[in-house]
Amino acid sequence: MTKQPIAVFATIITRDYYRFAKVWSDSVRLFYPNAEIVICVADTIPEKMRDSFEDVQLIQADEFQISGFRRMAFQYTPFELTCAVKPFLLKHLLSEHETVVYLDADTCLFHQLESIEYALDDYDIILTPHLTKSENSGSENRIRNAGTLNGGFLGIKKSGNSNRFIDWWSERCRYECYIDPLSGRFVDQTWLDLVPSLFEKVLVCRDESLNVAYWNLHDRGFRSPQPPFFVGTQPLGFFHFSGFRLTSPERLTCHLTGHGQTQQIAEEGTTELVRWYAEQLQSASITDLEQLECEFQRYHDGTLIDPFHRETIRGRYAEAADIHDPFGEQGSGNIPEITDSLRCDIVLSRKHWQLEQMQQEADRQTAWIQKRLHRRLDKRIVEVLKRCLNRFSPKTKAA
Repeated sequence: MTKQPIAVFATIITRDYYRFAKVWSDSVRLFYPNAEIVICVADTIPEKMRDSFEDVQLIQADEFQISGFRRMAFQYTPFELTCAVKPFLLKHLLSEHETVVYLDADTCLFHQLESIEYALDDYDIILTPHLTKSENSGSENRIRNAGTLNGGFLGIKKSGNSNRFIDWWSERCRYECYIDPLSGRFVDQTWLDLVPSLFEKVLVCRDESLNVAYWNLHDRGFRSPQPPFFVGTQPLGFFHFSGFRLTSPERLTCHLTGHGQTQQIAEEGTTELVRWYAEQLQSASITDLEQLECEFQRYHDGTLIDPFHRETIRGRYAEAADIHDPFGEQGSGNIPEITDSLRCDIVLSRKHWQLEQMQQEADRQTAWIQKRLHRRLDKRIVEVLKRCLNRFSPKTKAA
């Protein structure tokens, strides 16, 4: 077995996530000085951002000539869009390179990925699982709803087999890359569960030093009194800071853990690691870019896009088929009007929306019942008071 050199490391962000991409790219360059590093930005790249990245290729997603990209950018949330663009980015990179490793921008390398380099010699597609040891059923069900394989890492080698995989994945991500965990959908990730059975030369890599994150810390033997960090007896390959927010640096993640609580950094011995990561993100901050948000959050007139409006486009309803650039439609009222006419169908398209509507209806019913009870109670109190007044009034005593 020989090593297969990794030609390209790639990630995808929206422009407001630039700090994470900067820390990520710096960590990759430390261990792979000769590899090409590519950051795909789903929206427009500000010049200040271009200037802050040295020896890194920044490309915009609309350069891939994705058919109907403006509709695609509108139909998904910014997070969903970055996931949906992933197979299109991989196809673009494999047209020029033999091997590509994709990593989410909230990952960070701490060592060379030797197990991946060796595996790329024999396999076309390399994936990593969320869990490598059995869990309690509650945690396992949570993982199953999000996908048993994690989409934050993917190693791929150019071949007819990998090209078929990318074409298959890109078709699913064009319209079916959204979040509805109650129906077993979590962006591009849940589609990966099918890959080992549908395609050849697929490795589910069980190297426990890779893709360490809040969901598997308890079974990885992670220890970090101080750098360097280890997983058991081997050096940490890369850590996935999924859900980390600088606004809450005391927490490892903002996501719920299997116990229904957000993960406290001290509970899993990650204090030094998270402190280091927060410092790196702070140092990567650029004052002129601090107020950036993804440009696909709003219509051209500045109005925040309603999730139901996005679904009007994603659902491919005939009523919205002629809208080619939905971002300009808020002013004319087309999408809001179409959405109102399709609201029942749109609610039925997502299980969590159905539950929300049911809860809202239940709350309305409860409020109505309570109001009726209060009215009845008020009437009874009035009747009792009237009887009391009649009983003790002067006329009653005189009689």
